[in-house]
Amino acid sequence: MACAAQQYGLVGSLALTTGLSLMKPWVRRVHRYVANSAATARASAALPGPEGEPITVIPPFVPDAAFGMGAQPRPNFVPQEGGYLMFAGGLGPYKGLDVLVDAWSQLVSPRIPLVLAGIRRPDTPAEFPPGVIVAEDVSHEEVLRGWSHCLAGVVPSRWPEPFGKVALEAMAAGVPVVASMVGGLADLVVGDATGILVALGDVIALREALGLLLSDPALRQRLGEAGRKRAMAYSASTVVRAWEKVF
Repeated sequence: MACAAQQYGLVGSLALTTGLSLMKPWVRRVHRYVANSAATARASAALPGPEGEPITVIPPFVPDAAFGMGAQPRPNFVPQEGGYLMFAGGLGPYKGLDVLVDAWSQLVSPRIPLVLAGIRRPDTPAEFPPGVIVAEDVSHEEVLRGWSHCLAGVVPSRWPEPFGKVALEAMAAGVPVVASMVGGLADLVVGDATGILVALGDVIALREALGLLLSDPALRQRLGEAGRKRAMAYSASTVVRAWEKVF
C-alpha cells in the first residue's frame, strides 16, 4: 500500500493492492506472463508460470505520430524560440525532479530553459528557479511536439521505471536522451549510442551529461539519429505483431 500510494494515490493503491490480493489463488493458472521490458522480466522471474516457459517481453509501442512531429509548430508550453531541455512525467522526487533541477542549476551560463511537463503532486516543490517552465496537464500530442523541438530529453528517475516510455517518445522525435541507469531505462537507452546513462541520483554526472550535449551539436545529432532508428523497433506495427504471436 505504501509503495503503491506514492504512484497512484490512496484510492488507486487500495484498488490495485486489493485486486492483486484477489488474484493470488489464480496465479498458478496463468498460461503466459508478458513483461514490458527485460528489466521487468528479470524482476518477475520467480512468478509461477508454466513449467519451463520463459517470460515473454513485449514493450509498449510509440505512436506513429511521434516520428513526424518535427514539421509541426512548437506547442505553446515551450519557448517559441531557441533551445530548451525537456522533462515529462510526475512532478515529484521519485522521477528525479530534484536531481534534475539541481543539475540544471549548476550548468554554466548561459543556462537554457528547462521545461517540465507533468502533473503536480503533493511532494511537488512550491517554487522553481527562474528559467524553469512548469506546464501542467499538457496533452499527449503537445508533449510529442515538445520533444521534437527540444535539444535533449531528460529522464532522471529515482525509481526503477518498468519501461520508461517518455524516453522512447523523445528518441522517436530524434533527440538525445539523458536517463538514469535504472530499470527499463537502462535497457532502452543505449549509453553513448542513443543517449547518455547516468548513475541514479548523481547530480554531478547529470550536470556533466547535459553540459556535454549542450556544447556539442554534432554529438546531439549523432545520438538523436541513432535513437530514432532504435525507436523504430518499438513502432505500433512491430509490437502488434508480437502480441498476435503470443495469442
